[in-house]
Amino acid sequence: MVSCLCELVKFHSKNSYIYTGLLFRSGNSRRTVIHVHGSCGDFISFGPLKTVANHYISNNSNFLTFNLKGHDCIAEGNWLNGRYDYVGGSLVDFDECINDIQSAIDYCKLFSDTILLQGHSLGCDRIVYYQLLSNCFYPTILLSPCDSYKLQQIYLNTKSVEKFITEVEGIQPNNDFEMLPPGSYGVNNAGECYDIPITQKALLSIMTGPPYKLFKIGGEEEYYLPVDAIVCLGSNDKLQVHSPEVMHKHFRNKFKSVVEITIEADHEMEPKGDDLGNILSAWISKVA
Repeated sequence: MVSCLCELVKFHSKNSYIYTGLLFRSGNSRRTVIHVHGSCGDFISFGPLKTVANHYISNNSNFLTFNLKGHDCIAEGNWLNGRYDYVGGSLVDFDECINDIQSAIDYCKLFSDTILLQGHSLGCDRIVYYQLLSNCFYPTILLSPCDSYKLQQIYLNTKSVEKFITEVEGIQPNNDFEMLPPGSYGVNNAGECYDIPITQKALLSIMTGPPYKLFKIGGEEEYYLPVDAIVCLGSNDKLQVHSPEVMHKHFRNKFKSVVEITIEADHEMEPKGDDLGNILSAWISKVA
């Protein structure tokens, strides 16, 4: 497959925050897939990004990947008026993704008639939540969606998530940049073990917000999106705490139609980027 070319782009929100991204153009196509990254990720962190982008532009779809305000852990954020502040996954509220995604959609509407939303990991929670809150609906691609509540429960070991939330709510941070102690947030499942630095405010926005509700298996929140969706899971994903069958079952009644895909890949969908690109491009051609 011929290597694709892309353009570094910048666009801004209504309050003038400047977003940075990569735009892959497919000739004069008026169809664009917007990629929304996961927790503390960034616009190039998704493993087979270039491979999937190649498939998209070869099949008449543009592809935008961009940095949400919650990218990386801590980063300098800039506004058009010269103001700067610090943003990042360790600092910002989960709800910031609403303005992030809306800003990307507004930008893509300048050259697109059809838009699809693609999320990876926590980006899946973000694009579902955006549509539920905005009442604006787009064909939806979910890559490696996880039960974040159960992951946190395993990470905390013997302590319940609800008890831990109460403990975190009682903390009095000295400033907006003070991180919670190690052991507050992270992953410890199937040999994948790491801490994620985070502030009290940012963690509470996750633990008491959509990520611990939308994809919680056994305590499902009722919701429905009137759109076509495709859910792609990796059978070797160490962040999955349930079988692919259980995860797929969760999504069956959440969308107008759902295509269920399980491939022999990890959380980043590696090493199956080509397979994924083929599957997604074929699905997009049918629904959009």
